[in-house]
Amino acid sequence: MDVPTVHTLLAGLADRANLAITELFKHSVIRNTPTQLIRGNPRPGMYGMMRPGEDGVVMGYSVWEDLPPQGIHAQAESLARYREFEEIARVLLKEQPEKTIKEFKSATLTITAAIQQTKSPPQATAAVVLTKMIKALETQLDLIRNLYDSCEGTTVLVPDTNALLYYPALEDWVFADIPCFTLILLPTILEELDGMKVGGRNETLRTKAEGLITRIKGYRARGSGQASLLDGVPLRKGVSQLKARALEPKMEDSLPWLDPSNQDDRFIAGFLEVMRSYPRSAVVLITLDVNLQNKAAFARLPFIEPPCPPQPTKPEQPT
Repeated sequence: MDVPTVHTLLAGLADRANLAITELFKHSVIRNTPTQLIRGNPRPGMYGMMRPGEDGVVMGYSVWEDLPPQGIHAQAESLARYREFEEIARVLLKEQPEKTIKEFKSATLTITAAIQQTKSPPQATAAVVLTKMIKALETQLDLIRNLYDSCEGTTVLVPDTNALLYYPALEDWVFADIPCFTLILLPTILEELDGMKVGGRNETLRTKAEGLITRIKGYRARGSGQASLLDGVPLRKGVSQLKARALEPKMEDSLPWLDPSNQDDRFIAGFLEVMRSYPRSAVVLITLDVNLQNKAAFARLPFIEPPCPPQPTKPEQPT
């Protein structure tokens, strides 16, 4: 299993957008009308003499030609592919210096204007506009590439409640293609577990949630000090460690389609915050929940399922 880093993931989304935009510009044409000097016609003067007329200038202008049906389809795909990239990139860059934010927004305006083709284009060919747009997309990707990652090159796994309850013994988690990793618990998940423990209607689920919370408190004791779980504690030596995050994400700063009242959507917003903290590492969502998997796929976020817990062995029957 090839687990991409956050930057590699964004580079792949940018490539998808680039391909769609290039297809759009196969059907895009700019009609340029140059500026013209109009000579005035001679007019009768006093005593029958002719005098020159006044000259005039007709300013040039440019317009996009209407797209053919294939071009309209390519335009819709270009906009969708670019938004997949831009929405995640914007979340990752949201707390960067003002200069970086301005540069990203300026590139976004350049790209969306060229895709929408509703504003008057510059006096140039469509090929020139395409070149500028691709350069703007590369600029945005460079801004992602330059993000700081204190743990560059690590693999970060973010499990949901479903995965944790499925296999609570986190120290026993192993993945064939991921030799070492960090598990990160989001506050959304810890809140959900507390809710299950206190108000869960299903006694079995309440018992599982309570047991998992007890385990997590036990993991915290492996570190030193009150903030040990926030800093990271070992699970299995040389293989895994466990961390927790304390702050909920600001939903208004996340993907526009996420619903703050929906548990899965809040989890995805928290997952994006982890990606923002580890932009040069591989960050993967862990879930068995089909609905959450669908939402992750819709947002182009990587996910895998948790490892299977060992099955209890059946006692041998006497012969």
